[in-house]
Amino acid sequence: MPHRLHASSSKELCEAAVYVATSRQLKRIESVSRSPIYSHFGETVQGAATIRAYSKQADFIQDSELKVDTNQISYYPSVVANRAVQVTWTVYGYYMKAIGVLVTILTTCFYVGSQACMVMSNIWLSMWSEDASSMEPAVRDKYLGVYGGLGAGQGEGSVQVRVVC
Repeated sequence: MPHRLHASSSKELCEAAVYVATSRQLKRIESVSRSPIYSHFGETVQGAATIRAYSKQADFIQDSELKVDTNQISYYPSVVANRAVQVTWTVYGYYMKAIGVLVTILTTCFYVGSQACMVMSNIWLSMWSEDASSMEPAVRDKYLGVYGGLGAGQGEGSVQVRVVC
């Protein structure tokens, strides 16, 4: 039975689009990890006499269990995503009403800013490590200054989130 999404606002339409894309990718990943299970099973059945002749049953059982475990690891996020969709935006609406829309918006903005600084600092470190001239004092000071600014932005965003809440 296909899952039907009913969206009544643009926010819910965006959420539905993200869910559909994510769900599609998770199903693809789970399918890709399921394929080796079927292949291994078919090969094992065809070569059962040879496997028994060389006493390799334990190896094939262990390999099969590893493939099933890998498949279950990729299946779990799909289950979580499906459960997460069941939480409706009305719950978030009640939270916003309880603490106020302005506080919610400010908290969200500070949190997003803090996370953006964290991501940018990781990218900046990557660029710094790839630069051959990064040990020259002027270049090193530039990288340190930007990295310090991103760290300060991340810290300030985290502090503001706690202050607003």
